[in-house]
Amino acid sequence: MSSKTGKWFLYALVGSSFWGFSGTASSALFIRYHFSAILLSSLRMLIGGIFIIIIFRAGIPRKDVKNFLVFTFAGLMPVQISYIETIKYTNAATATLIQYLFLPIIFIYEIFKKIIRVDRYIIISTAFAIFGLIELISGFPFSDKNILINIYGIIFGMISAVTAAAYIIMSGNVISKNGSSSSIGYALLIGGIVTLPFSLNKMYLFDSYIKAEFIGVISLILFIGIIGTALSFWLVISSREKVSSTKTSIAATMEPFMAAITSSTFLNIFLKPVQYLGFALIIVSVIISTKS
Repeated sequence: MSSKTGKWFLYALVGSSFWGFSGTASSALFIRYHFSAILLSSLRMLIGGIFIIIIFRAGIPRKDVKNFLVFTFAGLMPVQISYIETIKYTNAATATLIQYLFLPIIFIYEIFKKIIRVDRYIIISTAFAIFGLIELISGFPFSDKNILINIYGIIFGMISAVTAAAYIIMSGNVISKNGSSSSIGYALLIGGIVTLPFSLNKMYLFDSYIKAEFIGVISLILFIGIIGTALSFWLVISSREKVSSTKTSIAATMEPFMAAITSSTFLNIFLKPVQYLGFALIIVSVIISTKS
């Protein structure tokens, strides 16, 4: 690996790690402050979008506007909302791992569209992802409980996986025409503006934080918006233009890994032993998928 390639691979690692940290920060808002998920989603997109547009001087996407809007409303915006909702009902590590089911969904789409052919790596990767999800959710056959995580967490997690697949499938064409900063920045901004009316009725929650925990709450929100959204998106997307998809996929495994470490360290949240097996299976499925 050359020094330049190594630098961009490091960017991908750091960006994915920031996503993991952001997930834990979101968990902290839910657990310690009972923060609203839709309000957090709205603020995250607004802050992240404004930051990207200003810092990178991103112009308004003017090419293929129709596909850009579809990308925004069917991809980026719903994946942001459903991911935050999944964290609310589960935890950062679990939310990230369920979202990784976007890989077999993309495989199915690309096979159907005859973009790729079925090979042993796709079959093995998909099998690992499915069995990993089963262990993560139910612990079968090692657990005496039918479901180990909240049913709403499973539902929002699956929505997150489907919309993440849609986001990734649509992003290539949109970004190639308008650039990553413009596409991501304005998609986040639009998503934040559209969801803001649905979160305004939650603004009263700030009243109880102003005296007691205002600085802590605002710090977490700014961290999620700037570091965990704007900067992480830029680092990961920029690295994809410089290093192979194999390396960026491997770097992406840092997100659930860091989410698990920071959740256990700062929030005392641990997965059950059998769920770590599911964790490992899903991570392995991501690595195997790079061979296809």
